[in-house]
Amino acid sequence: MRYGLSILALIFPLLALADNNVMRQIFSNNRTVQSAKMSYESDALTLRAENNFADPEIEMAYLFERPGKSIELSLTEGIDWPGMYGARKKYIAHSISALEYMYQTKCVEIAAQVRQALVDLVNVNRRIALQKRVLSEEEHLVDLLSRKYAEREVSVIEMNKLRLELFDNKTVLKDLNIRKSVILESLRTLNGGKELSGLDKDIADFEPAILSDVDYYISDYRQYSPEYKVAQQQQVADSHAEKVAKFSNYPGFTVGYKYKDEGGEQGHGFIVGMSIPLFSGRHKIKAAKSRLQSDLYAVGDVELQEELRIRSDYASLISQEDMINVYKPLVENEDYYGILADALNGGQISLRDYIIEIRDITAATERLYDMEYDYHTRYVSLTKYDVLKENQDLF
Repeated sequence: MRYGLSILALIFPLLALADNNVMRQIFSNNRTVQSAKMSYESDALTLRAENNFADPEIEMAYLFERPGKSIELSLTEGIDWPGMYGARKKYIAHSISALEYMYQTKCVEIAAQVRQALVDLVNVNRRIALQKRVLSEEEHLVDLLSRKYAEREVSVIEMNKLRLELFDNKTVLKDLNIRKSVILESLRTLNGGKELSGLDKDIADFEPAILSDVDYYISDYRQYSPEYKVAQQQQVADSHAEKVAKFSNYPGFTVGYKYKDEGGEQGHGFIVGMSIPLFSGRHKIKAAKSRLQSDLYAVGDVELQEELRIRSDYASLISQEDMINVYKPLVENEDYYGILADALNGGQISLRDYIIEIRDITAATERLYDMEYDYHTRYVSLTKYDVLKENQDLF
């Protein structure tokens, strides 16, 4: 049991909504969310229309006869077996619920994309800061060694090595800034092409959080997962679809009114008819039963697959946390660059060794950043339903 375990983790849904409403802006402007909402509303109205009464039919016949003329007028309305409307209403209600959860599924996907983009932004900003630190040290060293080079205390080869290293690191920094621009553009795209207000573009730290026991996230999945609820609602809807199929084998009725005027003699009365579904209902019940059985398998499969994902993400997070806690103190040493510079100036190490050491500590720091980036990426996956749990008013 790991209740109350403190780790470095991103809790973006709470922070963003409390501090700068990033998610709220995106849900207001995102084209995919807006399209999914309109599609859901359209499909829901279409389903509701399926349980309306049929349109009444009006027929008129006018016969040219001699010595008199004949006219007939009839108005009829088709009615299904009475139990059909109740069964169809329940089927439609649960089908609409499934549609709503499908819309929420799209919202969860967009929220996860936003959170992942912010994880990417933190990651690239940390690497930019690291690269600037390395460049600052190297530029200071170039200035220092340029004076020694003028006095012939440093060779041309050593100066060229340092300048080449400086050039390579400037290229890396340029590439990182391009990556940052792409991430910011992806966030702008998620916001419907509009700039996000209140976004700290230079954010370089993850927020602390608490990782609960794995069963907590499995419980969250069953309670909040729209994918799981889609499968559940579709199963219930199809159970009512089976009842609709059974009622389709019951007779339908036609009721109406008829008026007739034949050569001046008038008459009117009621029309009553019955449709006998000898052919139209064939295979419908069997098809509905097969669909319901398919839904039962689908619900079970979705549950098993999602539980596997959660347990896998959780196990990976625990493992990564242990590695980060061991590795981080070995890498984060603010005095390391100064120690190297002093050793180089004091003649304790060569310029070649200095460059190698700088590369090694940079690579080690980048490895730490890789570990933390992978950690937060999995954390986004593990907690993707937080946006539903904490912010129901968004939907």
